[in-house]
Amino acid sequence: NETIVNQALQALQDICKEILIKFYYEKKSMRKIAASLGTISEENVRKHKYRCLGHLRKMITNKIYFHG
Repeated sequence: NETIVNQALQALQDICKEILIKFYYEKKSMRKIAASLGTISEENVRKHKYRCLGHLRKMITNKIYFHG
């Protein structure tokens, strides 16, 4: 399962990958993520995170469904 998640995560757009890794793996706050990105507000980081999780879920579901 971890391999499927990592493969899906690597297939995401860079901004998604960066936000999700910083939030879930590095345990950074939305404020710190926004500051590290520099060109995006804290609120937009939240929105991106929500959308990115949706993309990640869809990719994982499709991979499990279509590839077992």
